[in-house]
Amino acid sequence: MKRLLCFIGGLILAVSLVPLSQGAVVFEIGDRDGFGFDPVYLVDKVGTTGLPVDTNGNGKLEPGEFLPDVNLNGRIDELPPDQGGDGFDNRGDREKDAADGAQFTDVSYFADEDPYWIQMLTVNFLFDVSSLEGLPLSKARLSLFYADFEGDCPEEEAVDCDVCNEVYADGQVLGNIPLTDPPEGGIGQATFDVPIDLLGDGSVAITFESSDSVEFDVATLRVGLATENVRPLVRLKKIDEQYDDSTSVPGGPAGTYTVTYRMRNKSSTPIWAPFLKFKPRTPGILLLNADGGPSGKGATLTPDVGTDVTLVPDEKVTFTVVIGLTTPDVPRFKLKVRGTPVTP
Repeated sequence: MKRLLCFIGGLILAVSLVPLSQGAVVFEIGDRDGFGFDPVYLVDKVGTTGLPVDTNGNGKLEPGEFLPDVNLNGRIDELPPDQGGDGFDNRGDREKDAADGAQFTDVSYFADEDPYWIQMLTVNFLFDVSSLEGLPLSKARLSLFYADFEGDCPEEEAVDCDVCNEVYADGQVLGNIPLTDPPEGGIGQATFDVPIDLLGDGSVAITFESSDSVEFDVATLRVGLATENVRPLVRLKKIDEQYDDSTSVPGGPAGTYTVTYRMRNKSSTPIWAPFLKFKPRTPGILLLNADGGPSGKGATLTPDVGTDVTLVPDEKVTFTVVIGLTTPDVPRFKLKVRGTPVTP
């Protein structure tokens, strides 16, 4: 039991460091903050296309948008503005002091180097995944937010042109980062499957190698857990229900049906990250409070089981299911309970 408690303690620490969604742990290097630009700064800026850089006006640069063309010369130059370029260094102290690759995010030049611009010929992102030890893993997916990927591979006569824009995981080729549109200043997102066996030693090194320069916003590794049916381990009890067919809502033209459940772990096995899967029997009904928004068959709902993300033996939690109705009748549906049993 002492070993089991220590293991769960490690999982608690892990969750304090990384986000978690139904059956998955997400590790991020850098911040998903639009390359660190202040939203006020972006208001009147345009890209190399002449279009506003923040095309949707939400104050954050995202895939499909553009880096600011500060000097309006139709190119993205990594040099800082005082050197006549469009470069930027929006890193915070934590990023500047990082050693896992965050130091290469939100920046296009190093002020203490000559030349100033960073030629991102090789960039390493080192993910510490030691918190996953002992958990059954199903898949891993790498996502890179990047910008200013200009042109394509160098001319054939160029020297040392064996590698062009490739991404590796512990030395294994994952694929190539595609060109953005426009090729100078465009912002894109590239995703790659990462072999699960590479996570077995507690870390995985992602390497980007190119003949050109790329600015990175964030590198994300999403690791899916091999969940299973844990319904035999829990007791699910309905403790309240409300039927409202008088108020039409988006996703529920005939009203709503709300049920509150209590879920208790009746077993001696801790359950890591339990979640509910919605299986409708009545045609057209939606789970309005599903993870990620209203959805139908296969929608998930993740109850709050505390900061340890674990439903320990005899622990009880309550959660509410809100169903959008298509007809003024009590809906028929089932809830599957899935999670990852934790064994010593």
